Amino acid sequence: HATVLPSADPLSAGMTLLTLDGGMPWRLDSSLMLSARGSWHLARGPVVDLTAGVGRADVAPLWYGVPGTGVELNQMSLGLGLATGSIRGSIVGHVISADDPALAGARRWSGIDLGVSWRTPWRAELSVGAQNLWTLPLEPGAAREADSSQARMPYVQYRQDL
Repeated sequence: HATVLPSADPLSAGMTLLTLDGGMPWRLDSSLMLSARGSWHLARGPVVDLTAGVGRADVAPLWYGVPGTGVELNQMSLGLGLATGSIRGSIVGHVISADDPALAGARRWSGIDLGVSWRTPWRAELSVGAQNLWTLPLEPGAAREADSSQARMPYVQYRQDL
């Protein structure tokens, strides 16, 4: 069977929609997030950032009459960043688990995101990186290759301060 990570639908007209398990839409019923961040300035040199987060969300089928009780999604993340001068870089590891009674157990995935940013002299920022640079389902006996929803997502972003 294919392993599918949750993905958000930005065109959901004010409602948060998720796509789980074969493309069926689900709505976000509740969520809770706790995060912490620490920064250390190293003797006139680089700045080291450490971030950690734990979150939980309850989702339910969008359409009434769909059998099932809903799904509990849990996420944990740990990030390490380094900044020196106008260059910043970060690496973030995350684990997502879905507890779905219809699946008779929990499904878990892990991944790593990596990014680098440059603050330009003309008050802009250029960022490059990839989400899901490395992804792995953490289910016993699951296939190790990622499906399309878990594929690497490279990005290039330019922001200009006005």
